[in-house]
Amino acid sequence: MPDLERRAQHVGARPALIIVDVIEGFTNPECPLGAPADGVVDAISRLLEAFRARGFPVFYTTVVYHDESQARVFRDRLPALNVLTPDSRWVRVDERITPREDEPVLEKRWASSFFGTDLGERLEASGVDSLVVTGLTTSGCVRA
Repeated sequence: MPDLERRAQHVGARPALIIVDVIEGFTNPECPLGAPADGVVDAISRLLEAFRARGFPVFYTTVVYHDESQARVFRDRLPALNVLTPDSRWVRVDERITPREDEPVLEKRWASSFFGTDLGERLEASGVDSLVVTGLTTSGCVRA
């Protein structure tokens, strides 16, 4: 039987914050993918302030499709994803949590922030020893 006891989790001495896909396309109800996300963005904003105050690294991700072949199976199932193109406002990080110049925004095409990106290398180069991951959507991209 697996151990299902809850245990406190702690961050290390140099955690990084990864903010997954908190982009206009998901936080603005005007977008076919969007929904009101004020509470989520507010909570992430407070977390972001805490990380910045301590000088910990912060990374953002966004979903951007540069051509018709990228993530085709997923996009065929959810055609609204086709609005996430490089020239679209929907791929921009929500302005309420605008990245600073030293906080990279990594483009991804898949659910995982690691697959097909250099996030792992960036974390290692930053001396990160633990992660706090937040964003949209938990059932897909945050969990991946």
